[in-house]
Amino acid sequence: MQEEFDKATAPGGKRRVISKTAAQLRAAGIDPAKRGDAYAGDKWGGKYLRAPDIYHHILDKYGDRLIRLGDIAAIRRGVTTGANNFFYLTPAKIREFGIEAEYYAPVMTSPTESRALLVDAAALPKRLFMCHAEKSELAGTGALRYIEWGESQGFHLRPSTRVRPRWYDLGEREPPPIAMNRIIDQRARAFTLRDETRVGNTLYEVHCEPDAVEPLADALNDDFAQIQYNIEGRSNFGGGALEHTIYETENVLTPNPNIHTGGGIAFTPEEREALREGLRVLVNNRRLRARNY
Repeated sequence: MQEEFDKATAPGGKRRVISKTAAQLRAAGIDPAKRGDAYAGDKWGGKYLRAPDIYHHILDKYGDRLIRLGDIAAIRRGVTTGANNFFYLTPAKIREFGIEAEYYAPVMTSPTESRALLVDAAALPKRLFMCHAEKSELAGTGALRYIEWGESQGFHLRPSTRVRPRWYDLGEREPPPIAMNRIIDQRARAFTLRDETRVGNTLYEVHCEPDAVEPLADALNDDFAQIQYNIEGRSNFGGGALEHTIYETENVLTPNPNIHTGGGIAFTPEEREALREGLRVLVNNRRLRARNY
């Protein structure tokens, strides 16, 4: 590895020089929404060493039209149930206990459950048990029979369920319009959700204004966003898969849907080709590094 570095940095080698002032570096590492003017850090190595040239070109050309995702959307981890075998219902279990439809909702527990980016809630294999009533209010219901079965199995004694006021109550939770996978292999996928669909904790919820859903989902699936996931994500998983934290997801730059509608920024064909190639190189290099460790 030392020889490769020496070759790359020798005169005429593959060196990249990107000039940034101290003020610019500090500004890039500040999250005013959460930390005021305190410096939180920035992925200098990813942005200035691994990022393809097209990334810097896009920032230079379109920077005034871009906005942090965290400034226009709230990113949250999907539902953590504490007892998936209880809360994730199969059609067979719903029929067995006669659980009423008012006590469950569609749930997406994995990005592999939908091939389409517009999720068909009816085609999802599981439902999420959602009951906010006291047991005394549930007399004669299938929901109560199911809760009592759950207690016979000890689900109410688990550390994460027994601390709830009602162990079987996951709380009121607004269904998200967009969901994204937390672990990224080839690409991150931003799914558009309808029909009160919830998501499990392998995905992130993206909450935004209704008018922003379509352009934002398009932008988060675009190659420019994919490049950012690869720059900032953490290769903590087998095969070079990336984890993108909530903080890193909030920092993704996207066309501002409040000032640009109809698909956001219109990249030129040449820019789109450069984005595709830059992404391909990043993904290949990530997988190559994983194989070499």
